[in-house]
Amino acid sequence: MKRLLEDARRIIKVGSISPNGNDELVNLLSILMEERGFKVQSQNVTHSFDGISKRQFNLIATIGDPLVERKIKRGVLFVSPLDTVYPAATAAWTESEGQPFQLTQKGDRLYGLGTAHAKLDFLAKLLAAQKFRDQKLKTPIYVAGVCASELGMLGAKYLLRSSIVNPRQVWVGAPTNLHFVKETKAHLGAKLVISYQLRDRDARGFNRRVLLTSNGKAAHTAFPQQGSHALMNLLGFLKRSMDSGFELQLTRIQGGSQVGQIPDFAESEFFLTSHQFEDFKRFFKDIIRSLPDPSMFKVEMGGVGDVGVSFLPDTIFPSVLELVDALRSVSSRLEAYYDPEYSPPVSTVVITQIRHLIGGIELTLDARLLRQVNGPVLQEFLHEAIRQVAPKFPSLNLTLRPDTLTPGLIIDPENEAFKKALSMAKDLDLPQETKKLAITTEGGLFQQAGYDTFVWGPGSPDANVHGPNEYNEESQLDRAIQFYQSVIEKNCL
Repeated sequence: MKRLLEDARRIIKVGSISPNGNDELVNLLSILMEERGFKVQSQNVTHSFDGISKRQFNLIATIGDPLVERKIKRGVLFVSPLDTVYPAATAAWTESEGQPFQLTQKGDRLYGLGTAHAKLDFLAKLLAAQKFRDQKLKTPIYVAGVCASELGMLGAKYLLRSSIVNPRQVWVGAPTNLHFVKETKAHLGAKLVISYQLRDRDARGFNRRVLLTSNGKAAHTAFPQQGSHALMNLLGFLKRSMDSGFELQLTRIQGGSQVGQIPDFAESEFFLTSHQFEDFKRFFKDIIRSLPDPSMFKVEMGGVGDVGVSFLPDTIFPSVLELVDALRSVSSRLEAYYDPEYSPPVSTVVITQIRHLIGGIELTLDARLLRQVNGPVLQEFLHEAIRQVAPKFPSLNLTLRPDTLTPGLIIDPENEAFKKALSMAKDLDLPQETKKLAITTEGGLFQQAGYDTFVWGPGSPDANVHGPNEYNEESQLDRAIQFYQSVIEKNCL
């Protein structure tokens, strides 16, 4: 474990946030792996996503001869995502003194961004494979770190298309508390765009600027009930202000990110007339005093001239509110499909980002779907919702743009490979109870491609990943290394 902890400190320190790319981490890991006798290859994963770094790489380490008969699936492939979400507010990282990129050990727990999902799982697999680098293997061992897991599994999809590996079994890393996963939810990512015609507008006496910010709590979109949605809080405050008689001229509403994370920060800029400005100050103070957490909202206030201000069309904010209500209606429809083995037990649809485009506003949607609700079904629900809202705003153009669809994993309990894997776990006194996991993993992609696929790994998913104080447990990592070694012994020697 000493070696794992040394390496963990180095790789947690290097950020690999999905939209920013992971080239620095891949360079570090390549050197580390080559020093320890692995054959190392990297893949530049190309994509056409707007606003996403092109520096996206898969990293594949191989032990044994990978040049096997392509018609026969051989070898074992271990897969773990190397990317992370944004670290959430640093002040919320109380266990590491506000340092999400610093590995902090407290007792059995190791805190830091990516400790559970899933940088340390990748290191555990490397350490397990390293034991066999000087042995004669019947079949190769592949250890792959994939990029852009949080962006529609781009890395895993590229790895599959490239045919650079030829496994019989695929072990996908995810925080499962060392339980085998029998099913995961599918994932649909989409954009909802509100387009409008740009035109200059006179400030008309709206010369008092207000910047309103909203703070929430980050969480995984698979577990939306564990977060506090800063964007929804912000929209609620703006609506309450308008309902109280304040005429707000909005210039900006934005917050969140494209990755699967409940937003913990959002902001809006708007302007008031001078005669409403003092009343709004008092209104804001009254609201803050009534909240259980006064730090939820903050304002900066000031005055500007009437020149150089470009307001959003008056219909934008009402249209956003209507779409949010329509999405709530979609969520209610999804509640007709229920599976108590999941937490949460229903399919979920979450807005993870609102951002401005030239002549438009874009809402990023993140959906986690039970097997009863496939991507086309949800898309039709969403189209119906848009068709209900669009006639109310004839000057706007509302469109839905599906981005990515990742299938869920569904394991047949009578699958022989699955039963053998459970037997191996039993020999090491690991959990035998199988679980359903709301987090979408690369497992569904590999299963769909015809491989015996397992989703398993150290770390707890609940109230942990994609939020502050993410952690893994040293004891679980130690047991994971032992189990991965057992998998190799049974399949490659």
